[in-house]
Amino acid sequence: MKYIIFLLVCSPLFIAAKDIFNFNIKNVNSIISEIKYPPPPPVEQAAKMARYIVHYTGWTALAHVSHQKNISGLPMARVYSMSDGPILNSSGVPYLYTSFFDGVPRDLKVQNNTQEWKFAEDALFSRHPAMKTWPESHHFTFGKLDIKNIILVDYFGGSKYPSVEDYFNASMDIPLPEDPPLEESKLNDIPVPEDANTDTNRSVHKITKVIIEKNKVYKRTKFHMNTWFTVGDTERP
Repeated sequence: MKYIIFLLVCSPLFIAAKDIFNFNIKNVNSIISEIKYPPPPPVEQAAKMARYIVHYTGWTALAHVSHQKNISGLPMARVYSMSDGPILNSSGVPYLYTSFFDGVPRDLKVQNNTQEWKFAEDALFSRHPAMKTWPESHHFTFGKLDIKNIILVDYFGGSKYPSVEDYFNASMDIPLPEDPPLEESKLNDIPVPEDANTDTNRSVHKITKVIIEKNKVYKRTKFHMNTWFTVGDTERP
């Protein structure tokens, strides 16, 4: 099944859940600062730019032709959290985490391959830690995008069409040496706030612990542009 994925790169920022949900969680503001990602590659390096966009983008829109009752044959699009790997291990393969309550994975489901399951879990949960708290009753599962074609619009002068082979062979820069990766094992000393007296506040604190490492939080990049990224079939890892 064919579809197109559109990536909007717009300075993504992983911040404390307090700032997202406006909860009054204590002991957070004093330990937050930025960790910068490497700058984007030169625009002449189209394959590397495509890899950069995929790796350092946290969200994507997936469009396909629906096979659901009453809307069969109509175009559908949804926004998803996406990751191609932990921050220091880019695979180039975009992974998604979605529920079969959603019609999109039901339309695109193919044979399962469990060999990549652990990598998909590490890829998504390390970049989107809130996923760990999503209810098991919703039957979430991992999926990946099987890239067939790439269309890149990253500068003046029209589209670029790097080959899939060049895309996967492109080297990736890692975060700056002074910006270490998140290590959840170092977060245990962040205290539970006194006002965490509800399930909601405790859940927010749990998410906060996952995304904060002492005085740093992932991440802010200064990269801004609109990019369209075309892929092919999907399959569940």
